[in-house]
Amino acid sequence: RSGDEEEARMQRVAEKAAARRNRDPEEEERLRVERLQKKAIERRARLAEEEKKQQAKEEAKLKRLQEKQADRAVVRQMRQDLVEETLSKHRAESDARPVKRKVVEAETFICSNCGGSTSGSRCGKCGQAGMCTMCSKCRLCGTISGFATKVQKVLMPGMLGDN
Repeated sequence: RSGDEEEARMQRVAEKAAARRNRDPEEEERLRVERLQKKAIERRARLAEEEKKQQAKEEAKLKRLQEKQADRAVVRQMRQDLVEETLSKHRAESDARPVKRKVVEAETFICSNCGGSTSGSRCGKCGQAGMCTMCSKCRLCGTISGFATKVQKVLMPGMLGDN
């Protein structure tokens, strides 16, 4: 069988060659030009079709990007509205509540002995809050106690009669 097929192919090739030898050169050139024109037309049509497909892809891509941008803008606006709403609610709640301020009052004085500004500690002799925390002099009774909590009065001869 392969021999028969080979012979049939050889015969077709021989017929084509003989047909070419019998053709006129002008006719050959005309046929060649027609083939080239046909191929050029097909190529242009194919390129135009590919260009249309590419343009359709680009348009679809741009449309998708525009939709995506619009969706993002909507989401961004929703978030901003939610933040503003929450913030306004918070402000309304905080404005409605009274402000509780812790007032701390401290009595301070400038010590006449050392010149330091201090709040008074409890004096060991008189028991009042007037002792300087830097030098331990009481501004009320004038005793310099050395930060002792209990100051004992030293008795000297002649002091008993004064009391």
